[in-house]
Parts: sequence; structure tokens; C-alpha cells
Amino acid sequence: MKAKITFKQSNSNYSQEYADTYQEGKESENNRKYNENTSYQIDDIKKTHVNENGIITLMGRFVDTEKEYNIEIPDMYIVEFTDKNTVVYQFAVSNSILKDFTNTRRGLKYGYFYFELNPDVKFKRLQQYETIYFSVEHMSIILAQLQ
Repeated sequence: MKAKITFKQSNSNYSQEYADTYQEGKESENNRKYNENTSYQIDDIKKTHVNENGIITLMGRFVDTEKEYNIEIPDMYIVEFTDKNTVVYQFAVSNSILKDFTNTRRGLKYGYFYFELNPDVKFKRLQQYETIYFSVEHMSIILAQLQ
């Protein structure tokens, strides 16, 4: 199966009327329909697992001190995919910023997974965890534990 994973966040300030009047019905730089609209695709999926209230574990090592860190972030909506080579791909959103999650399949070959974020709620992503959307509260936990 192929999976397409999409994260979207509507812009509550978007005006279709403005777009129709000044932009031939299309969004523009100053009138964006979405604050976030990012998609990923994974091929050859063998297993999918959804956890509506899971824990994300962030692990790493500080470059300057080589000290390891291990931070658990609770209350996450997590979707994991395992491919034919047993590589696990993880996509997640803090439940507090998730408006809706939809999983649609087309036969046995295609799966579509949509994370809709609450409009205009701030979120953060870490460079090494770009497929995980954290609430501001979760980022505070992460930053406090990294110090």
C-alpha cells in the first residue's frame, strides 16, 4: 500500500470574497487559505498503527556535552507506518491542537491520512522530528527538560 499523509491548518482570516474580487478566485500571499499544508508519501506499507492517546519519546545527544536525553511527551495522536523493510515512520500531533483525523482507503493500494489542526493555534516542530507537530505547551515541556 502507498500512504499519503497530510497536515493542514486553515487560516481563519482567509477571505474567498477577496480572492474572487482581486485574485481571480485564488489565494494570494496576503490571503492564504491554509497556514499549514504539508504532505508526505510512503510506499510499500505493510502495517499501519493508530494510537489516539500515545506517548512520543524524543531521544538524542547534545553535541557539546555528548550527554544523552530521553523525553516522553504524552497526549499525542500518533500514526505509525511500517514498510516492507521494517522501517517505521511516525507522524503525530499533540491532541490539544488536533481538530480532526481522517483515514480513507482506496482499495488495497492507497491510504490517505489527514491531520487537521485547529485553526490559528500555534504549533512547533523540531528539525529532527519534522513529522511531529507539538503544541506550545508540549514545547515548553521539551525545552524545560533540555536545560
